[in-house]
Amino acid sequence: MKIGLDIGGSHIAIGIVDDNNKLLQKYEKDIKISESKNPERYLLDNIILLIKDIFSKIDRNEVDLIGIACPGNIQDGKLISAANLRIKNLGIAKELEKEFNIKTIVRNDGKCAALAEKYVGAMKNYKSACFLILGTGVGGAVFLDGEMILPKKDSGFEIGHMVIDINGDKCTCGRVGCFETLCSMRKFKNDIIQKLQLNSNVTGIEIRKLLEDKNTYNLVEDVINIFIYNLSVGLGNLVRIFKPEVICIGGSFTHYEDILLCKLKKELEREVSLFNSNDLPEILMATLKNDAGIIGATII
Repeated sequence: MKIGLDIGGSHIAIGIVDDNNKLLQKYEKDIKISESKNPERYLLDNIILLIKDIFSKIDRNEVDLIGIACPGNIQDGKLISAANLRIKNLGIAKELEKEFNIKTIVRNDGKCAALAEKYVGAMKNYKSACFLILGTGVGGAVFLDGEMILPKKDSGFEIGHMVIDINGDKCTCGRVGCFETLCSMRKFKNDIIQKLQLNSNVTGIEIRKLLEDKNTYNLVEDVINIFIYNLSVGLGNLVRIFKPEVICIGGSFTHYEDILLCKLKKELEREVSLFNSNDLPEILMATLKNDAGIIGATII
């Protein structure tokens, strides 16, 4: 068996995964890392507590791997930087191996979700694929001839940080007009809130319900159209570079599938036709939802 953890800005999900990449049990814990004076120590302590809790339920001798899916730049088991977590140079793998004496791997959360969708989920029947996870930011991965492309130095392939608008907003990475500043679901949600003058604490589920009302939808259609246009520009770049058979989209975008997907397909078709209409890939929604990070963290 394996233990997988998916680290987010406000919660940690942990699960037990069997040797066939099936998630057997899952637990979640809310965290307040943004309020911590020492975010590195705070995160590590919470990870250790969760793993110890798992070991109170199962025999630790049955576990041969701990996998961590984490946002940010990862290199050799160390979280080099994660702007959204305010963390730098945290040696997660080294600390956990010292604590539990179990092999530990740490990878970018977008890459982990991509691995899960490639080997277990929506992309398993495709050799050439691009995966995007749209949430607080934009992450992703690329597969060519069935293998994930990985650079030698670090996690790389920061799809969310390709610039698509040089006059856009400043990104947390320091650049201006990054893909994720325009196409994260956080951006989408905030723009809807501003347009409708909603309370900032409104949930994504509540926004989804509002958009199901035709009159409300009409009020924010311009916001939706701009979001879809920017998303198609980013996806069009990926199509031109990698020529994938399929693009798979995960994250909270999937909650708005029946509202956004048809528009995205039409806009991407227009975008790709400017170059070569034969390059239009299939667009699929991720199937593993919030379990993808946990499962993918344990795939080696």
